[in-house]
Amino acid sequence: MDTERIERALREGPPDEPTYVPGSFRRAGPAGWWFAVASLSVGIALVAGIAIGTGLDALRSGGVGGEPEPRPLVAADLQGVWESDPIERQVLEEALLARGFSQADIDVHLESLPVGDAARYALRFVDDRLIAQAAYGDQPFQTLDTGTYIISDEGIQISVPEVQGACEPLAAAEIDDSRLILNLLELPGCETDERLVNTLLLDIASYSRVED
Repeated sequence: MDTERIERALREGPPDEPTYVPGSFRRAGPAGWWFAVASLSVGIALVAGIAIGTGLDALRSGGVGGEPEPRPLVAADLQGVWESDPIERQVLEEALLARGFSQADIDVHLESLPVGDAARYALRFVDDRLIAQAAYGDQPFQTLDTGTYIISDEGIQISVPEVQGACEPLAAAEIDDSRLILNLLELPGCETDERLVNTLLLDIASYSRVED
């Protein structure tokens, strides 16, 4: 008897059945398309979460798509005294020359300011009145002019109601922390010296709030 042939036939089984392969009945790993679908779902969830979080942040801050608009100035914001830092005469002269004033007009206005010294300016807002002052060198503040003011969408309009056709400058105003920054817009009805003074007060100088 051929023992080896019998054993081989038993191992191979009937000829019409598939040959047994060790491990062939183990579960195959997940298909590649399943991983792709799972990755896409995770990505969509992350994007949606970021979008929702950003929207909630915008709603909490009071605006959507940017910072909230600054609150317009009102008269109460300006009440009190604002003083400028000292400005050297040379700096004043250069700034005025750059704005089209002649050296002769500048010299007339700054005759009280010694060469090499500095000037300081002050704005006093009292109810609806505005008092403009200047101090040259070590001298105390002296009043340059007094008028009234109103705040509109265009800015601060300054006038002297009792004087017909008086100089009525218009300036944009912004308060940044304790700093008052002005930008001269118009000078209707102003003569040369008035234009020069208002340019110094409302365009060149910037101010800090001080105790009265």
